[in-house]
Amino acid sequence: MAETKQRVIRVLAEVLNRSLESLTEANSFIKIPDWDSLYHLNVILGLEKEFSIKFDINEVMEITSVDSAVALIENKI
Repeated sequence: MAETKQRVIRVLAEVLNRSLESLTEANSFIKIPDWDSLYHLNVILGLEKEFSIKFDINEVMEITSVDSAVALIENKI
């Protein structure tokens, strides 16, 4: 699980062009400055590529934080 969190945070940092240290697993995505639907879509696409998985629309809507992304990914792999 710790490895999954690290990978999720790395994807998030790459998409948002932020340092790894500025993001924590407790961060709600909507609390991240400048967060919008385009960032959300790019994070989803980045996670799908990183983990070789596909999310359905309901799962996309469930992903609102690093913790929720990790939990969903852990259930899929």
